[in-house]
Amino acid sequence: MLRKAFLLLAIFFGLSVSLMAQGVFQFEVESHDFGLVTEGEKPTFEFRFTNVGNAPIILENVRPSCGCTTPIWPKEPVLPQETGVIKVVYNSKGRIGQFNKSVSITSNASQATKKLYIKGVVERVENVPAPTAEQKKNSPTIVLDKTSKYVGKTEQRQKVVQTFTVTNTGKQPLKINKLVAGCHCVSFTIDKESIASGESAVMTVIYTPNQLGEVTDVVTVMSNDVNNPKVQLTLSATVVESLMPTSPMMQGGGF
Repeated sequence: MLRKAFLLLAIFFGLSVSLMAQGVFQFEVESHDFGLVTEGEKPTFEFRFTNVGNAPIILENVRPSCGCTTPIWPKEPVLPQETGVIKVVYNSKGRIGQFNKSVSITSNASQATKKLYIKGVVERVENVPAPTAEQKKNSPTIVLDKTSKYVGKTEQRQKVVQTFTVTNTGKQPLKINKLVAGCHCVSFTIDKESIASGESAVMTVIYTPNQLGEVTDVVTVMSNDVNNPKVQLTLSATVVESLMPTSPMMQGGGF
């Protein structure tokens, strides 16, 4: 009788351990901003993850939100502490303007369904003549004091103001034409319409992140620098619903 009880206990323990064993995704990033993309390009990003659980992860399917996005994923199980890659390719042909797409992962991991996101802006191909050697030689040259900025913790849709110093190290006057971002969350002002050779100006960027969590947005600064007409800025933030502290009274539901 005692032996039978031990056997049943061992079976129960084995089943419990088996049920508790699960793979767990830990992605390096869960969204990617391609920034400005020229129509016809097929930008690609690799979402890397580690299985930090105690059982293999089997990816059953990775489904894109539209036919313009193609995911490629591991067909073999990803063992505990091993890494895997989900490659996402976006086909920009005929898709001018902003895009914001997702891929949905179905697996046996602790989070049975999970989404990854890509975004950016597709610009039309323009038949502009290539600059001559003389134009390149005499071009203005844009130099930014920084090309990335973490703005810290902020509330969703709250405006965050950041300043950047723009210097012209070229020969002709420099003009900032516009800023382009896929999130529609950036505007700017600059204290000089034209920046003479050897001079600097202050560019004020108003950033209004609209997604919760760890957010990164790529901003393209477009100027008349013929050698480098598109310079990328990366803005990132930790976005929360509210920065207001929760009082113990509110946590306890009142009096």
